Amino acid sequence: MGATSTELFRVIALFAFVVGSWTFAPEGACQNQIKIGVLEPLSGPIAAEGRRQLNGMEVARDLINERGGIAGKQLTWVVADAPDATAAANEATRLISQEGVRLIAGTLSSSLCVPASEVAARNNIVYWEVSCVDPRFSTRGYKNTFRTEIDANGFGWYNIEFIRETLQKKLGIDLKNLKVAFVSEDSAYGQGTTEAAKKRAQELGITVLSVDYYNRNTMTDFTPVILKLKSSRPDVIVASCYTNDAILLWKQAKQLSLEVKAIISAGAVSFGSPDFGKSLGKDAEGVFALVEPAGLNPKAMSPEMAALEVEVAKRYEAKYNEKYAASAQLGAAGIWILAEVLKKTGGDLNPDKVRTAALSLDIPLGGMLNGWGVKFGADGQNMNERVQHYMLQWQDGRLVTVWPERFAVAPMRMVPLPKWSER
Repeated sequence: MGATSTELFRVIALFAFVVGSWTFAPEGACQNQIKIGVLEPLSGPIAAEGRRQLNGMEVARDLINERGGIAGKQLTWVVADAPDATAAANEATRLISQEGVRLIAGTLSSSLCVPASEVAARNNIVYWEVSCVDPRFSTRGYKNTFRTEIDANGFGWYNIEFIRETLQKKLGIDLKNLKVAFVSEDSAYGQGTTEAAKKRAQELGITVLSVDYYNRNTMTDFTPVILKLKSSRPDVIVASCYTNDAILLWKQAKQLSLEVKAIISAGAVSFGSPDFGKSLGKDAEGVFALVEPAGLNPKAMSPEMAALEVEVAKRYEAKYNEKYAASAQLGAAGIWILAEVLKKTGGDLNPDKVRTAALSLDIPLGGMLNGWGVKFGADGQNMNERVQHYMLQWQDGRLVTVWPERFAVAPMRMVPLPKWSER
């Protein structure tokens, strides 16, 4: 028939090898690459922070790849822009259906993570959230959805814990006599953080004077809110804002001579954004922000992670010519944790394997980048107790870590805040 039995055997063997290669290649892996979809707001009102987060993820990715990657495979990104909720859902769909990704990471914002993760859940792929804090994210029963960051309840709890443990002593005011007012944007991030903080404050006997919500997309004048605060005279303001409205709030506070003993925020897109300090200059001095650390006491971390934190920061600042800020740190830490999971799966993105690997992680506080630990609950939420958050303060034009004491690199200043005329 033209072909010997030996030749026929060789053809069959070659076919079996090719088919076997197709059959047993890990999901999401293409030869020596592991392709991951990355979804961030790279245009629109929070684009600056979205870009910083993407940059932080890329620094972590490059370090991982330089160290041998994941089971010899290199991490590679397919990046998509999600300026709003509709785009987040549409781009998540495109990443899956057209780009063939089997895991999506993102997204900075609470308004983006929910719709994008819903698309991932419908398509049975892993969604890996590194920063959004919407409390709903981990309560929908999606078994392949994970979040390395704390949720808004954790944000709120840490804000009040800082007041309870440290700030009240610095102010010389007992909790029972302390008066607090909340100012917050009205999305899931702001409402979730604020309601959790308010509840905890009331449990401790702190007087909650007011809660004022606003729409960040339409807010152009905080005058009514500030005049209300001037009348009620809170000791502490707890604010949950995005960067632009945080800047506006504090500028108008000065213009209208709002005097307050301390002001606190939670989130990388609020008083903790580099843009807040750039815009306000010396008027930012003394403001507190609950965000990722601007340097940590290395004694509070494992030696390996202390060195890694320094290395990531140096690389980021050299490559992007800006300070290694909160959004970038969230991205880098989230990807580093993902790498720990994928090492356990050998780079396989099969959702069941990823889930099993993620739930098996048990890393103590200080054992991960940024001083974090890792322990996922069955709902995919990294336990708030393992995601240590830090109170930073603007000092001499930069953010420094001042709490908890274990991680602090500098003492607090300007507590209470002096009057505007005395600064």
